[in-house]
Amino acid sequence: MNKHIEVKGDAETAKIPVRRRSRGRITEPLNVTIPVELAQTINGILVTSGKTRSALISELIEKGLKG
Repeated sequence: MNKHIEVKGDAETAKIPVRRRSRGRITEPLNVTIPVELAQTINGILVTSGKTRSALISELIEKGLKG
């Protein structure tokens, strides 16, 4: 399911602070720069999932590392 989100204004990539918070785990601040297309895909998932951006990105990274 591909959804396209209209980008208004500045569509340049930007650093997004991501911090994973889980019980019993140490969190580390992380800056991630991603392509606009990936950011739009993440935004589409956020709309349907109701998760926070940092939680979603953490899950995607975790799944990628296990993959």
